[in-house]
Amino acid sequence: MSAHAQLDAAIAHHRSGQLDAAERGYRSLLDIEPGHPDALHLLGVTVGQRGQLAEALRLIEEALARRPGVAAYHGNRGEVLRKLGRNDEAIVALLKALELDPTLATAHNNLGMIQFQRGRADLAVASFQQAIRLRGDFAIAYVNLGDALQVLGRLKETEQAYRKALQIEPDNPWVHTYLGHVLVELGDIRQLDEALDHCRRGCALLPREGKAHTNLGSVLSAMGRTEEALVSFHRAIELDPTLSVPWNNIGQVEQQLGRFDAARAAYERALALEPRNPRYHANLGDLLAEQHRDAEAVERYQAALRCDPNHAEALTGLSIVFTTLGRRAEARAAIEEAVRRHPTRPAPLVASARFLAEEGDFERSCAQARAALALRPSAADAYFLLAMNLRDRLPDAELEAMMALLDQKYLGDYSLAALAFGVATVLDGRGRQDEAARFFDTANARQAAARARRGEDFNLERNLRDVDETIASFTPEVLQALRGRGNPSLRPIFVVGMPRSGTTLIEQVLASHPDVFGAGELTDVLSLAREISGVPESPAVLVRTLRLLDPPSLRALADRYIHRLETLDRSAKHVVDKMPGNYMYLGLIAALWPGARIIVSRRDPRDVAVSCWSTYFGALRWANDFRHIAEQIIQHDRLIAHWKTVLPAPLIEVSYEALVTDFEPQARRLIEAVGLPWDPGCLEFYSLQRPVRTASLKQVRQPVYTKSIGRWKHYQTALAPLYETFARHNQPLERPAPEPPRHGLSTW
Repeated sequence: MSAHAQLDAAIAHHRSGQLDAAERGYRSLLDIEPGHPDALHLLGVTVGQRGQLAEALRLIEEALARRPGVAAYHGNRGEVLRKLGRNDEAIVALLKALELDPTLATAHNNLGMIQFQRGRADLAVASFQQAIRLRGDFAIAYVNLGDALQVLGRLKETEQAYRKALQIEPDNPWVHTYLGHVLVELGDIRQLDEALDHCRRGCALLPREGKAHTNLGSVLSAMGRTEEALVSFHRAIELDPTLSVPWNNIGQVEQQLGRFDAARAAYERALALEPRNPRYHANLGDLLAEQHRDAEAVERYQAALRCDPNHAEALTGLSIVFTTLGRRAEARAAIEEAVRRHPTRPAPLVASARFLAEEGDFERSCAQARAALALRPSAADAYFLLAMNLRDRLPDAELEAMMALLDQKYLGDYSLAALAFGVATVLDGRGRQDEAARFFDTANARQAAARARRGEDFNLERNLRDVDETIASFTPEVLQALRGRGNPSLRPIFVVGMPRSGTTLIEQVLASHPDVFGAGELTDVLSLAREISGVPESPAVLVRTLRLLDPPSLRALADRYIHRLETLDRSAKHVVDKMPGNYMYLGLIAALWPGARIIVSRRDPRDVAVSCWSTYFGALRWANDFRHIAEQIIQHDRLIAHWKTVLPAPLIEVSYEALVTDFEPQARRLIEAVGLPWDPGCLEFYSLQRPVRTASLKQVRQPVYTKSIGRWKHYQTALAPLYETFARHNQPLERPAPEPPRHGLSTW
């Protein structure tokens, strides 16, 4: 056989994947012609494919010494150098190959791989695209292009690249699992069945590859099949203990299920394997934020940004936590940076839409929500924001799209709840209350189901026990014993009451006064109570610990809150803390800040109940069921009655109905009651430019109106459980109006 025929036979074996036969053929030819350049070069490629990189480099360089002008030799030398980690030399070799032959597709592809490894996905995309232009059937270049596009967040183009690779190599198992994964990342629930098919095929072809099982788990998790997803992730770890991604994904599933300790442990395992991965730091930040451990969350997001200053999830999460902490300038900077750097990602756009709505910029908020929907048509949170911003003015096409989305499978309960609350709110605004009631029922049922799966359903017995224990523990004798130990500052004004009872309106009126700053709903009092009594909180333990603390220690606790108010505003005479649930802690407030004014907002319990039931609350576990709402109102009233008898300073009670029907006289009395001179600006509270983070963010930017009085009459049928609960407790639904606010409050 001639040398030419021997070389052709060896190449045929090589192309068919028969590396042993190919190697024998090349070596046999070299035995006859020891310096044959093509045989040296191709033998080098063969042993390189076996992982013998040093020997591969030696053989290819020997071929180059004999024939230095062959572009393919330089190109394959560059690929071996890349695999050896000698990227600078590899780039020189690849550029030399392209100088000799600009049409060498493999050199463009390999140059793109180096650029990708160096974090220049943008340059890599250009190289892969050039390789594809030169060789349209270059499957691996399409795969590499998809990988680079995915890093850049261009997920739709990633999908297209992987689909093209599959057209060329229909049985490529890696492309199946990659395509399944990116279909999940795209977030289009209509593609989840296809994603599952691809990932299952990938696992069937790669049964012992941990990455394939990881991607299968991601699809199952997106479908809500969380236990099956966990099985896949643990199988992936069993097959390859060096993988970090399945640990991260386990953390996300455990967090979704409300198993926070298990979630944190999983995230930490992922970080132990890959400590510089920004996504894992950001996910741990999300977990800490959900646990209201805001300072720790900030640290984690900042750690993520040290790994990648442009990380979308970290910037978005940081913005949300900064907003919670009242650091709005920093929050604005973070979310604007996230949107600027990642305009094709829905999550930053939705977060931006929410932030803008809180600022009162509803036009831009709607624009951001619609931009998110253009990218992800199933983004329920974006539709919810549109519905809340526009209410009865939501275009019919968007309302119909929301209704259609409610029928989609694989949309999780929280997303379905958001959609149903949004649809119901629009219908309610249009006067279609019978239809709205059905959607409110659906919304509350979905939210309650999601909470139950996380073990977060409302514990009626514990709630009753906490109220009983608070009443038994905070006696006049206890409060007298604590007298004089707190901080006597007059700055704090606490506005408390049932949610949706008018607390936001009261705060807005107060904050319209030049001597008052509205801080919104601060969690500091709750955090302080938990710090003193432990979690879960115990009123008896809280009182016992307060009595055991020496005066300097108690004063230090009180001073911390006053300092917190200073960080929010340094100039205003008063700062309003409008956390409605602080009514549980009025004894603690009286002990720590005896100079504070305490305002209780009152409203017809039927309107409170309907408003709570029709609001998408994130934290209130009792708001999905009228029976639970009724119990909460009754226990709230019991506790307020107790505080009125034991607190040394009178509460300022404000009737929502009186405030909106007789606005100026009531507003004047309110301002007088907190010890301030009247200011006409309080009449134009709706003009005040300040962020509002409650469900009333739209209403408080409108002049006072009375249409919410008696709203309950539209939902008489739905209210039946409330009536039954009030009757069982012998509680009247009609309440006498509270006494008008009065001045001359005593402090102690």
